[in-house]
Amino acid sequence: MKEAIWLRFQGSQAESIQQAIENRGEFTATVARSEVKPKKHQVCLVSLQYSEMYQIGDVPDFSVDYVGISRSGSLVATDEKRIKVSNLISAGRIDVQSLVDKMPKRHGCRIPLGFGAPIRLPPKLTEELLGAIQGESQTVRSGMPGIRSRLAEMGRIELNPEGGLEVFERDAVITSLETFGGTNFRKAILQGTQPATATTPSFLNRLSHYDVREDTQINFDAVTFPGFKVSHAEIFGAVQVVNSTGQQLTILNCNRQPLEHTLGVDLIYYSHNFRSFVLVQYKRLVAESGGKAVYRPDSDRNYAVELEKMNKATEDLGRLPSTIRSVNDYRLGSDAFFFKFCEARQKSSLDAGMVSGMYIPLGIWNQFAGSDQARGPRGGLRIDWDNHPRSFNNSRFCQLLKEGWIGSSAEQTERLDEIIEGTLAARRMLILATTSPGESRSDQLRDDYGRFTDADDPLGER
Repeated sequence: MKEAIWLRFQGSQAESIQQAIENRGEFTATVARSEVKPKKHQVCLVSLQYSEMYQIGDVPDFSVDYVGISRSGSLVATDEKRIKVSNLISAGRIDVQSLVDKMPKRHGCRIPLGFGAPIRLPPKLTEELLGAIQGESQTVRSGMPGIRSRLAEMGRIELNPEGGLEVFERDAVITSLETFGGTNFRKAILQGTQPATATTPSFLNRLSHYDVREDTQINFDAVTFPGFKVSHAEIFGAVQVVNSTGQQLTILNCNRQPLEHTLGVDLIYYSHNFRSFVLVQYKRLVAESGGKAVYRPDSDRNYAVELEKMNKATEDLGRLPSTIRSVNDYRLGSDAFFFKFCEARQKSSLDAGMVSGMYIPLGIWNQFAGSDQARGPRGGLRIDWDNHPRSFNNSRFCQLLKEGWIGSSAEQTERLDEIIEGTLAARRMLILATTSPGESRSDQLRDDYGRFTDADDPLGER
């Protein structure tokens, strides 16, 4: 075990930390970078001492209350760095003096016996102290393998940050959760996602702490699109979640082949509230010499065929009327197809963030691709973070999708059934996400202060 951090809080600060743990299962704090030297990720011990009014019964003066994982964030002052502590396991208020008594004297004499500033524990001392804690607490003993596996996962990602198709599957699932319930809802569900293993290649199946269902248990009546029903044989993974208003979201991973053999990922989102489809085609920005991430359509053997199909579908849909029978039928535009360009950067099971990327409506993409702006010095078509047309970020796209401002009209939705069936028939991976019917729902895209929070806040409070 590598070095650990020990955080020790007293009084009102301890009460605030305890409240955060109870409400969110995690908290943020600041430490002195020069003294603690926080790592990107490491074990964290937490000690809390409340004011007298919060003490009940005979409790130790100084105890270890939680064991978790800390992750290093940004600088908040010249020598202060923010850390986030999550995956917390309750140790049951273990008296530190009793731990010292059970440790070899050469290690026990180095353990602090009172509160103070955050400290760093060297590797040997970390192992001895954790061993003593596990000897006193069954919950910590049972939870340590999970902490170790998550630390190992983060270490692997640090060595090899580039990911494969599973990164886009994850983003499609997270986009659905963000759109359906907002930032806090997404983070609550993703908290505690299981690390990737050989037996859990599907991201949906890594949400084992939530309501993951076997294919035969899914109520497919809830995921029936107008005139179209998903076959059991097409389901690779599935999950159903319910928000605070009782509305249900069903997400399906339709996969004809193992992940490594599929040609790509699509996200197809259907909203019963707005009778609308939105279809997203993922494209990978690949790092080239100099580290710049670029997508070059000429190097993508699938691009021409996919673009032709999307344009043909858009042309067919454009011939259909767009009758506005109610306010929910209104759209800002006629585009139902979007590209998402993003880098396939792996994220750990502790990270609830979305994949940074740009959503570009098909109509804008066609205009851009036919312009000189899209051409490189040698005349090749390219897109990168510095050279791209107008686009939506994660937050804006999810908000427009959630509120029905984008997507197909009711008449177009019926025609899109045929397109979806054709996509399923192809040898590729597809994420289907559908909401249950219902008109009455609150605006869950807003936070407690009435703001729509940014989805890319790696160590934010929300």
